[in-house]
Amino acid sequence: MRAKPTAIILAIAAAPVWAVTWAGLPFGYYTPDTGPAFGAYAAAFFRLPESLPDTRDSYVQPMAVYTWHRQFRFDLNGDLYSPTGDWRLLAEDRFEKYPTAFWPPPGSEDVAKAYYARYTREMLRADVKGYRRVVGPFYGGLGAYVENYEIVEWAPDAEGLPAGYLPGPAAYAPGVEGGLLVGPTAFAEYDTRDRRHTTTEGLFLRARFSLFDEGAGSDYSFRWYEADARFFWAVDRLGRKWTCANRLFLSGRDGAPPFWAMAELGGSALLRGEPEGRARGRWLIAYQEEVRVPLWWRLVGALFVDVGDVGFTVADFSFDHVMLTAGGGLRLDLVRDGEARVRLDYGRGKDSQGIYLVFDEAF
Repeated sequence: MRAKPTAIILAIAAAPVWAVTWAGLPFGYYTPDTGPAFGAYAAAFFRLPESLPDTRDSYVQPMAVYTWHRQFRFDLNGDLYSPTGDWRLLAEDRFEKYPTAFWPPPGSEDVAKAYYARYTREMLRADVKGYRRVVGPFYGGLGAYVENYEIVEWAPDAEGLPAGYLPGPAAYAPGVEGGLLVGPTAFAEYDTRDRRHTTTEGLFLRARFSLFDEGAGSDYSFRWYEADARFFWAVDRLGRKWTCANRLFLSGRDGAPPFWAMAELGGSALLRGEPEGRARGRWLIAYQEEVRVPLWWRLVGALFVDVGDVGFTVADFSFDHVMLTAGGGLRLDLVRDGEARVRLDYGRGKDSQGIYLVFDEAF
């Protein structure tokens, strides 16, 4: 018998204490973008009563980070499976107050760094999706995306620049006044991965569409398209099980999106080694390849290459300004055969580098 969605949430309280697995730790790190930083991470993994053997674990994961540059982030993510695995509720929530920089658009690399506009953003975001199994590993569903974004402080690096200065053409940076995004989301997924966050084998395909309209409460009207294809396979070499991971990611915005909702490259997931938001545009294409190999106990090593490009239209994609980064890192599994993993990556681009400490794989 299949569980009804209303029964899924209520059943959490009935889960026996022995069915919950905990993981968590305080942590600290340093990067040029953040300075010294510290935080705490926790995760609770559990299965609802009468769950089938092949039903994936549900989890709740809070995490908080504070840096020397007064950057603060708090994430609260949850993934809840019904006992049969036919229903799923996924929520990804974040609050942040984050000093950062607006980078010139691609093709403007000759702009002196003194003219990059520094600002502090304050953002509250909730992305909730409800899944329903259609057949086998194929799922479909609906969700809601809500984000409130505000620029609370401008701090231009160069004297004489007006408050709120943004480099590049004005069309590149609509939305400096911030605002609210509210929109429904529709998606379809095909998922044969053996694990969600520590995958060694399987295929993952996802198509997503979100619609934001001023008539429905959003301050901006645009459409958000996304296609994500990930392929994993394992090979035995030198007595170890190596994982080859590949990802092709496409993202686009059609209409009048604010600059902070455009597709972007840089940061801990896409184009590691470039700063967050280094390249931003209406359309994005990226390819990632990574090799992961167990080293010792729960420690995993990795080497990766990320390639990507952005543009205002698909026709703007060009090999002339494709960005490439490469690097390596370590992963530590916090739960034996589980899905709590801390990732430490070092990436390097043409004239930049980055160190990342994240509690998840890049893909």
